[in-house]
Amino acid sequence: MVLFEKIDLLIYALIISILTIMFVNKTSFKKKFINYTFKFSVFSVIMYLIFDIGAISVDGLQGNLNFGLHYLFIFFIYFFGPLAPFFWVLLIDYKIFMDDANFRKRIKRVYIYPILINSVLSFLSIFTGWFFVMDKNNLYVRGDLFPVHAAVFVFYFIIITVFIFKFRNRLGKKFFFSNLIVLVFPFSIGIIQGFFYKLELIWPTIAISIMVYFFIYQSNQLNYDYLTGLHNRRSLDEYLKVRLKKGSERFGGIMIDIFRFKLINDKYGHKIGDEVLIDVGKILRDATENGDFLCRYAGDEFFIVSEVSEESELQKRISRINETLNEYNASGKFAFEISLSVGGVLYKESEHKDPNAFISDADIQMYKIKNRQKRES
Repeated sequence: MVLFEKIDLLIYALIISILTIMFVNKTSFKKKFINYTFKFSVFSVIMYLIFDIGAISVDGLQGNLNFGLHYLFIFFIYFFGPLAPFFWVLLIDYKIFMDDANFRKRIKRVYIYPILINSVLSFLSIFTGWFFVMDKNNLYVRGDLFPVHAAVFVFYFIIITVFIFKFRNRLGKKFFFSNLIVLVFPFSIGIIQGFFYKLELIWPTIAISIMVYFFIYQSNQLNYDYLTGLHNRRSLDEYLKVRLKKGSERFGGIMIDIFRFKLINDKYGHKIGDEVLIDVGKILRDATENGDFLCRYAGDEFFIVSEVSEESELQKRISRINETLNEYNASGKFAFEISLSVGGVLYKESEHKDPNAFISDADIQMYKIKNRQKRES
């Protein structure tokens, strides 16, 4: 009974984590990588909780077997602990940037090293006591290098914090707040546990936070396009209704159409067509600012709400889209070049009483460009 009182919160957290991963298997995330990364993060929490329960169960028990099991359990606690925030960094990075090549570079050059250092030192601590040691009564004691282990957590939490605040517009309001829950709630409890490390609060908190994130993520998928990961038309309408209520604030709208997209589908097939749509989404991400709202409007049309207040600023944004497109075409990924028709308009309170009027004016400007492209081709 006394043992259960020590591990009851951990058992509840373990049940919550197992239920979360079961829900993920039944209702997958729309992006495979995000799906797998989320699963790995939850799995890391599950493994941590299992070994933490095991460590508490043998803490203070005498005998060589109990000493051996205690060292093994504590090693795995230190090994699995930082994996959850590590996978969370990958999840957020991929969701924000959606760039496979640069993403792999960031893993190899930045993200992986703290995990490798932690793993090596955790194993060596079995023999050296750097991270942890068991005293003569088989009670767990932190080692002199424990701050290095703690620093690995802090490193990933800093990256997560920077990403969710710097790119909060790309994440969307609900994703921003759900990631904030995962970040702030456990981190706050972690500070408390740092002073009172016998408390078992942080991992139950993490398990609950991740489950909350999952359900918010699933409910929010209604506002995102399956293929490109950008906002969808429904999300755009809701966003513009809020912006238009502010009245005097100026901003721009940019409509983008993939020029002669039907020919690409007819000649190269819909699979290549889907790849083009995905890559155009990436091009627009690279060409816009953090505060811009990106949307796949319909079919091969995209819409951007751009944080500009002057016509010259709007034209600079459009020029940057075309420049980024030219850089992409120079890479020669496809046997053809992607061409975009891009037109924009500034919001005017007197003319744009509702989102449709604003979108329609941007659409008109885009078709002017498209018709000129047809005449010139």
